[in-house]
Amino acid sequence: MAALLLRTFSVASAALWLCAADPGGAFADARRPPNILFILGDNLGTDWIGCYGSDDKATPYIDKLAAQGVRFTNCWMTAFCSTSRAAIWSGRYPSRTGWHVHHDAAIYGGGGFDAEHETTFARVLRDAGYATGIFGKWQINDLYSEPEALTKAGFRRQFVWTGALVGSGNASERFTATRGVAAGERALESRYWNPVVFDDGARRELHGKFGPDEFVAQLIDFAARNNERPFLAYYAAPFTHIPVTTTPSSRDEHAPERERFLGMLRHFDGQVGLLVGELERLGLRNDTIIVFTTDNGSVRKFGGRVGGKDVRGMMGTLAEVGLDVPLIVSCPSRVAQGRTSDALVDCVDFYATFVELAGAKMPSDQSYDGQSFIAELDDDPATRAPRSWQFTEYAGVRTAGDGRYKLFSDHRLYDLRRDPLEEVNLLETTDLAPEARAAQVTLQTAIDSIPKSVDLPFPPRSQSAFKLRGEKP
Repeated sequence: MAALLLRTFSVASAALWLCAADPGGAFADARRPPNILFILGDNLGTDWIGCYGSDDKATPYIDKLAAQGVRFTNCWMTAFCSTSRAAIWSGRYPSRTGWHVHHDAAIYGGGGFDAEHETTFARVLRDAGYATGIFGKWQINDLYSEPEALTKAGFRRQFVWTGALVGSGNASERFTATRGVAAGERALESRYWNPVVFDDGARRELHGKFGPDEFVAQLIDFAARNNERPFLAYYAAPFTHIPVTTTPSSRDEHAPERERFLGMLRHFDGQVGLLVGELERLGLRNDTIIVFTTDNGSVRKFGGRVGGKDVRGMMGTLAEVGLDVPLIVSCPSRVAQGRTSDALVDCVDFYATFVELAGAKMPSDQSYDGQSFIAELDDDPATRAPRSWQFTEYAGVRTAGDGRYKLFSDHRLYDLRRDPLEEVNLLETTDLAPEARAAQVTLQTAIDSIPKSVDLPFPPRSQSAFKLRGEKP
């Protein structure tokens, strides 16, 4: 059925949505809790998104989604994908969960995200009556050694790529078998062509298939089957993570690498159009909150172009271009349209936002750091109580920002308005402006308010973690 849905919904149908006039409607209370379609891109900064100023004009469907909703200009993730995902799903800063250093559980083993200790928002929504489904990448558990991880995390429907090395056994065994093999030569099970997936726990090799299209097809099927009840559909897109690949819509394997990367981005953008178009066809568009964001900024090799200048990707760092990601929220009948918000959003805020949208209650078992940004989806400024600072950390270095000034725990302060590349440390200047001094005090207080970082019950295993410990993987 999933393959049939993809054949039925053509590129021409997606184009009809792109060209359609914006539907009417303002933010309003729902007759029932809304569906939530959560789309998370991979290693994709604002420098590639048209509505954020990208010169490449490769994202017309994402740009259309922004025109039909609210576009946020200040959304912080963390330095790496696994640390961002752990924060998103737990609603807690890395200092509380222990995920403050990148850990590739599916590649190296050693332990994973503990969904029994960390109550995910998927579990909260499932218990509140939502149908819950995950499609795409998980990564923060090794499904070969933890086959129940996604069920514990709250997902009833599962169609995912776990990200393990080619081989047999669990992640630790696969990694041990490649000892002596250079990191760049180790092969992962494919997420793109001929993917390996876990379909409700059953491992499948999809020969002749393109993984991202299979993920989206299964998501569409899930939405169609659950159109009489609220659902949470999570698409953890593999795009635009390396390896650079061809797609069904850009098949020239000899094209320059950047052109093939652009082909991946355009295909991802087309998937956004496909998903929105299918929601319209199913009569679910006005009942579905679509949230589009990414897990961190672009990799250094593939920064985009903005204002005629090349942007250096800074994924893996606490630089603004590595942390600040696109965030778009759209639902014609429930979300203001064509609005830009400069409110501060952290990755831990998705948890509180989704729980509030569902009309559920925050769990009482933990301390949560997120703040719902639902009020920012309205046209009425009187309803807003935005957060006054953002926070994140990596490997013992902490940073907090207020949208203009950004303070680091290692004695650095930047004025992002005048110095977006963070090249001039104001704390090394002789004359600190009064407003900068006030920001330093406020942001230091914010940093100090976050509890001392706890550690995972196992040493993190990733290229970054090995480097920090001076180890060779």
